[in-house]
Amino acid sequence: MPSTVASAVRSFVTEIGVFGRTDIWPALCDMLAASNDFLDYTTAVVVFAETVDGRRVVESRQISKDISGVRAFGYEFKSCATPGCQPAPADMRVHNNGPRVHLRCLKCKWRSSAVRTDQDNKHFKRIRKLHAPQLFWHHFPPSTDLQNFFVEITNSDDAQSAPPRVAKGGENKRKKRKIQAEIALDMQEDSEMAINDADDDSIEVAMADCMIDS
Repeated sequence: MPSTVASAVRSFVTEIGVFGRTDIWPALCDMLAASNDFLDYTTAVVVFAETVDGRRVVESRQISKDISGVRAFGYEFKSCATPGCQPAPADMRVHNNGPRVHLRCLKCKWRSSAVRTDQDNKHFKRIRKLHAPQLFWHHFPPSTDLQNFFVEITNSDDAQSAPPRVAKGGENKRKKRKIQAEIALDMQEDSEMAINDADDDSIEVAMADCMIDS
């Protein structure tokens, strides 16, 4: 919607056209660090050219916002580690716990390992570490490796944490404790999802009231 992005586009055009900034990427990062409300609703794909070692290099990057319950690192993941499961982005729920985030598939209940959001990783880089830590960029279009980011990390963690073989009685106890822990975590996450869904409904009602009043 033009009204959603007009302010950001106007600010960027002013920086480049009026004040004559030629460093496209730093100028864009500064602008988004100061004003990025439109990233609550959409992402921004930026294609620009810069000179590196005397050569003209074209960059294509996508900028997005980390939003609790919706996007991890600003990206809508839909890759699940369960064979045969093909969830849509709406089926992949994001759970934030302080500076860590993990995914949970609503179709098969798969849960990923947690990843820190307060530092860069091989796919996602922060726009401004101090002034806008919730904004990230990644190369566009996203690679298959990026889309499977949580799946690969989870599989790697599972391989490293595989317990040694134990006696049958001890293994049964370990499985029981694991199931109990998973049930407790499922109950906690279901509670969080119910709260988030209730908040979303309240926002929709408020928006509808505003549209009626206007």
